[in-house]
Amino acid sequence: MHAVRTAVSVTAIALATACAGSASPSPVVEDPTTTVDLEASLPEPPWGQAPITTGPARAVGLDQWQRAPNRAGARLLLLADTLLPGAVPRPAAFEGGWAVAWDQAGLPGANADGSTCADCGRGTIGIAGVDVLASRSAVRASPLVVEWSDGGLAGFGTREGDDGPRRHLATIVVPGQADLYQLWSYVGEDHLEYLLTQLRFVEGGP
Repeated sequence: MHAVRTAVSVTAIALATACAGSASPSPVVEDPTTTVDLEASLPEPPWGQAPITTGPARAVGLDQWQRAPNRAGARLLLLADTLLPGAVPRPAAFEGGWAVAWDQAGLPGANADGSTCADCGRGTIGIAGVDVLASRSAVRASPLVVEWSDGGLAGFGTREGDDGPRRHLATIVVPGQADLYQLWSYVGEDHLEYLLTQLRFVEGGP
């Protein structure tokens, strides 16, 4: 049984500490055996806020999205804030879909061959519109699930990789979009949760 998080409550101060390498606080998770009035407590979706209108990530994202075969099924969704001031967005390869990755020197990431690195900072975080039909049941099977008031949801709580830095991955269903989204961070799960609050649509990428 998965645990439902009714809201993401990580603060920028706690995340800055986590990014600096300090131990992060244990996340607070709803007890799945406790009755919760989800309809009353679900937060508004982050993509309900004002769209992204400027910036280098928007330029990269629009170029990638316009080339993607699945652009009709996965509207462009980017990050309003990464909590990594020096991160540089770039195109990322994602067969059948589109993707934008952010590089941040000195932080964990992945080399071009897919192997992980401790401080190369390549693809430290990223987001992709995946050429896979959205499945609410598959997302709900994740260890942790965040739900929003418009019916959107994200599943996370697992880490990819056995040795070295591990990628924390969230799979996201956005109402009105046929395909799944994926969001990742090599910084940590707390950072991934913060990124979930920063998801925004992009002006010019309907």
